Amino acid sequence: TECGSQAKEWTAIDAMPSVDDAGWYYLTANVTVVPFFATSGEFAFCLCGHTMVSADGKRMFDASNGAVINITDCDNDDSKGIITGSTGATKYGSVMRANAGSTINIYNGKISGNTGASDGIIYADCGSTETPGGTINIYGGLITDNTCARGTVYTALGTGGKLPGAIKILGGVITGNTGSNTGTTSGGAGVYSFYPVEIGGNAQIYGNTAAEGPADIYLRDDQNQGASIVLSTEKPLEAGANVQYGSKNADDPADLALISGSPDVSTWDPTWIQYDGQKVGYDGSKFFVDNSAPAGHVHCLCGAETNLGRSRCTLDRLLHSVSF
Repeated sequence: TECGSQAKEWTAIDAMPSVDDAGWYYLTANVTVVPFFATSGEFAFCLCGHTMVSADGKRMFDASNGAVINITDCDNDDSKGIITGSTGATKYGSVMRANAGSTINIYNGKISGNTGASDGIIYADCGSTETPGGTINIYGGLITDNTCARGTVYTALGTGGKLPGAIKILGGVITGNTGSNTGTTSGGAGVYSFYPVEIGGNAQIYGNTAAEGPADIYLRDDQNQGASIVLSTEKPLEAGANVQYGSKNADDPADLALISGSPDVSTWDPTWIQYDGQKVGYDGSKFFVDNSAPAGHVHCLCGAETNLGRSRCTLDRLLHSVSF
């Protein structure tokens, strides 16, 4: 099979392996997943168009103590290759959780049809005062039609000096998810984070629904933990990326300061990101919101000659200046 011919030596399975047998596996049939707690080594699972379903509605994957779990699918049909069936029987990451210095990498596949009893379908937990929390890296795949209190992709708040986890989203699609919380803990049905979230590549985070508050990405920095969108230098945002985020106070211009980094904008249309439903541009030295642009209008770098001609951008409202 395609999975079996990749660079690593892949092993065919029709049932989940032991957590003691680290290795690279590809599915030849649908499998039922009893909670898989990896505490060491590196695992890879290629769905090969098959389905992984939770045996009892509990969390399916849990990585800790430096373990690494990789999820991918060599079948690009979105109707196949699905991880599903978690019903919220486990709080805080009903499908997968990375903690204690561990990593979960999502390269492809569909995570759909899951329910969380609390925060997070995919959860980066905090660590200890000495060991960083877990890391969630999303490079591709489709995360859709999941429901939880907030944050389909979520980073936990570290208290008492505990070191946080991290989220990196350099591709993939997070859309069509629902957050049910209301009041002070609402918002962020797509991504909810107390800490920096690295965004890059062709990331697509849009079309999620929250009972209240910004639906797609909510950055909660009420305890000054540094919640922000950090533009990836590893894989800069590409043309066509669609990342939407906002704040609970849409009139607070300081929130745009939550975008940071040193992007290479030479190939960008600066309307690459959405802020509280408005197009946000980057003109080489600062971010701005242009409220005057009609739907479908194409912007170029302001004041620069491009193959589309001179831009007609209007800087209606300067929200924040950033020096690079």
